[in-house]
Amino acid sequence: MALAPSTVNKFITGGGRAKNAEVARVLVIRFPELEVFLTRDQAYKERFHMNMFDAVAVGMMAGAEGKSKKTCRRNQ
Repeated sequence: MALAPSTVNKFITGGGRAKNAEVARVLVIRFPELEVFLTRDQAYKERFHMNMFDAVAVGMMAGAEGKSKKTCRRNQ
């Protein structure tokens, strides 16, 4: 499965032009336990954590697509 970044951003934030920080904030609202990873004390940590938030966003979208495909198969 290939997902464009703008497609994932639109799914998570409602807008395809969202920045990584905005995606992270939306994910923290959904998963408050991730808030500790929004720290910006060192640049290498921020890059690492933004990649983690991207992975969570892709996982959420893939999970949602998987559920919709299962629902479609059941209805056939």
